[in-house]
Amino acid sequence: LSDRHATLLSVVPIVMPMADHLLCLHHLQANIDQNVRQRLGGRWGAFLSQFWSVYRAVSPEDFQKGWDAMVKQFPEAADYLNTQLWPCQERWAWTFVVFKFTAAIRTNGRVESENRVTKTFGGPKTNVMQLFDGLNERTSGQSVQEMRKARDSSRRQHPRTIETMFPGVLSLLRQLAGPYALQECYKQMEESVFYRVEVVPLPHGVRNWQMINMFTNDNTYLGAKWVLRLIHSRGLQVRNVLRVVHQGTGKQHLVALLDNKSYVCDCAMGMNLGIPCRHYFSVLTSVREFRFHISVVRS
Repeated sequence: LSDRHATLLSVVPIVMPMADHLLCLHHLQANIDQNVRQRLGGRWGAFLSQFWSVYRAVSPEDFQKGWDAMVKQFPEAADYLNTQLWPCQERWAWTFVVFKFTAAIRTNGRVESENRVTKTFGGPKTNVMQLFDGLNERTSGQSVQEMRKARDSSRRQHPRTIETMFPGVLSLLRQLAGPYALQECYKQMEESVFYRVEVVPLPHGVRNWQMINMFTNDNTYLGAKWVLRLIHSRGLQVRNVLRVVHQGTGKQHLVALLDNKSYVCDCAMGMNLGIPCRHYFSVLTSVREFRFHISVVRS
């Protein structure tokens, strides 16, 4: 994750050919501000609002449609958008990056913060060994804090309802997961009790989910049709598709159960953050043959 510096764009594919090189949203907006704002004048606010709306498109088709409309509405920005941002859309647009594991990080601000901390240990009179010892001491202190959090989290008992609903899952998480993953999973377990799960039947004449080509869900972070294409492009098969509905708001999400005993939810939390979502835990309590596996926790 970096800015669009020409050196990085050319070197990363050579040095780390298997890595996904994504672009920092903070630097992306700064570059747009620098190159487009003056041209738009009083229309800058309207443009920026539309740009981020296009950024959040739930499928490549929606992104293309929104992009074309934006370029047509703001022709002053068309040259920069089409020559600088469009060619690298798969490195920053939501629909292309949300299914990649980034621990939900979309800017490189944390790295730059660490660089500022590093500079506090150094100076014109600091040698390499002193800098090394200072950074090691700081890292050791952080590790001790994390171990204490993990110990405290593993001992803490949650409300009886959640303990009863997810005894095996919580036991595994306390044993194998870090404090952040444990607490986030618990929050999602709490939220999962407000949903009901329904089986989505295949449309008439369709034999499997690979044949489906018309499926929409307005309350998602990724379009269901796009999710199914991503699944099949990786050689996976969909066993079942479940609709998870919030009993209060009526908002819906789709959860696809795969042949390798994993899952994909159109909220994309599991893929991007590496923590199972509330929709997953709702399915876990509703589908008897569906079992929890620690591999779904990646953060």
